[in-house]
Amino acid sequence: MNRRARAIGRMAGTGGVTAAILSLGMAWVALGAVGGDGDIDGCYTPKTGVLRVVDDNVPCNKGELSLKWAKGAAQGPAGPSGAPGPTGPAGPSGAPGPAGPAGPSGAPGATGAPGPSGPAGPAGPAGAGAQTFEVIGDTDLGGSLGTFGDVSATFACTGANIFTGLVVGVQLTAAPGRYMDIFGTVESNSSVAGVGMLDVATASIPNLTNGVSITINVYDGPLVQNHAIAPRTLVSSIKLDGEFFGVAISADPPSAVCRAAGNVMVVAAPAS
Repeated sequence: MNRRARAIGRMAGTGGVTAAILSLGMAWVALGAVGGDGDIDGCYTPKTGVLRVVDDNVPCNKGELSLKWAKGAAQGPAGPSGAPGPTGPAGPSGAPGPAGPAGPSGAPGATGAPGPSGPAGPAGPAGAGAQTFEVIGDTDLGGSLGTFGDVSATFACTGANIFTGLVVGVQLTAAPGRYMDIFGTVESNSSVAGVGMLDVATASIPNLTNGVSITINVYDGPLVQNHAIAPRTLVSSIKLDGEFFGVAISADPPSAVCRAAGNVMVVAAPAS
């Protein structure tokens, strides 16, 4: 053990009061005796227990021990992190923020399936092509029903004589360059018969004891040319519904009545 260590040991063995006084004295003296290296220098006499503080680089006297105290120790390493504290209670809810701007419009959705068809509406009024006719035959027991689009119609009552009964017939004539397809029904003596004619320029529909209901499709050319089917275009469609009758009247002199009444609808073909 060196002399400095033995001196410090003897200092530690002195009474508590002396140590306290020395500590206070050293603290007070050290305020003015800090050396340039940041340490406190002192000289201690073992025989008397006297300790004095000296300036830096001042040698101690013979019989004294040189002592040095560090004014401040170097900072030690950081201690380990403490354990996390318990979670605090939830804070109160904040006030609602302002409404954000509107987002962009989304893409259009897929087209939905078609809905069911609605009920049929009531029939509309007759169009501009609708016409009516009511003709009492002239002295020749017949007359003209009129011209409907590209078709003219006449009717006549014929018979061997007025006492054997009258036969009513309708004559249809297409305009030049037009051809007719005719289909429908006629009533004769309370029976119904079908009518069907194709590619005709004129047509006679006889035996109209009661009435007729026919459709006349008019085309711009014949159906057959040079023994082959030819292309043609529908020009118009005519619907003719009428009542025809001829009555022989037994009189002196004998006479007869031939009459026709009905309606016609002319529909122009849509442009292609």
